[in-house]
Parts: sequence; structure tokens; C-alpha cells
Amino acid sequence: SSETWLNKGLCERETGNLSAAKSSFGKAILYDHKNVRAYVERALLYEQLGKTQSGKIDFTKAIAINPKSALPYFHRGRYYLEKGEYQSALEDLNKAIKNQKNAPAEYYYWRAICYYNLKKDTKACQDMTKASDMGYKQATEDKDKVCR
Repeated sequence: SSETWLNKGLCERETGNLSAAKSSFGKAILYDHKNVRAYVERALLYEQLGKTQSGKIDFTKAIAINPKSALPYFHRGRYYLEKGEYQSALEDLNKAIKNQKNAPAEYYYWRAICYYNLKKDTKACQDMTKASDMGYKQATEDKDKVCR
């Protein structure tokens, strides 16, 4: 089943057998081409392997299957952020936060980074403060730089 292959891929990635993990995630997708988690996990593996463009494609496929899923938006937003495409990153991170009830602090941290790069200082400081207040260590460290 798709879930069996997904779990096999997760175990293989955990033990460092990345090519086998990639194959297992691919088989999970073959068994169920609407398995959002399999696309997300394969995309994360692609990123780990330095194949960020392939990862972005899988995140986009996951979003097409379930536009209400927060995780692929979050990770694709991070992809755009690393490419310096701040507006696209901001749009995806906004959707991730909207789609995730009680979004984790990490989402607000990365959105703060987007706002900061887009020179939207007030919003950057608000999100960085929120992430810091939620206990995100990196946000606490970066807060003084963002909120000046």
C-alpha cells in the first residue's frame, strides 16, 4: 500500500539510505498519486540531496492535490525565500499560516524574514516577536536585529 511505502521511505531516510528512500516515496506515489505526505517527504528528501528544484515541483504537486494543506506551502515558501523570491515566499507562508490552525512558531519566524527582506519592518517585528513569544529560539536571537 501507499502508506507502507511511505513508512518504508521514512525509515530508510532515517538510516541514511537516501536513494532507497527516494525510491520508496516514489512507489508510495505510484500506489496513491494523491498521497500529499509522500510528495512532501520526497520533496524534503530532494532538498536534502541538494535538488531543490525537484523538491519545489513535488511541493507544488502536493498543493495541487490538497490546497488546504499547510506543510507544502510552508516548505515551498522556504524554497522561494532561499531563492530570494520574497513576494512568492510571503504568499506561500501566508497560506501555510492560514491553513494551519495554531500555526507553529517556525512559520511566523520565516514570514518575519520575508517581511524583513521586503522592508516591511513593522510586520517583520510583529511576526518575529510572536515567534519569540511562542518559544522559537532563533526568533529570540534575531529579534533585536529585526525590531530596531
